Amino acid sequence: MESSSEIIKPQQKRSIKRFEKVLETAEYILKSESNYSLTIQDVAKISGMKRPSIYKFFPSNESIVDALSEKHCLKLMNLIKKNLENVNYSNISEHYKIIIDVAAIYVNQNKEVA
Repeated sequence: MESSSEIIKPQQKRSIKRFEKVLETAEYILKSESNYSLTIQDVAKISGMKRPSIYKFFPSNESIVDALSEKHCLKLMNLIKKNLENVNYSNISEHYKIIIDVAAIYVNQNKEVA
């Protein structure tokens, strides 16, 4: 059973583009406005999309933030994996240092949304 804030992930190319447009617009809003309360209405207005098109994938304001969080977590995990590809695992302190450094750089570069 789906909760009221569950994100519906699209399958078709056109729907995926709309889904990504919502996330890009939400990210733009969060980067532009400090301490901004993100709303579906504002995302619709700025993106030029109709609210029902947004509600199809994101049933609440919180679900957009959840999707952005997931997007950034995946980006961060991929960066960490890439940076750990050639690390000697016998040196665990080097391993952790790389993870922390990559995470710190990512958060500093994405303060508004990370």
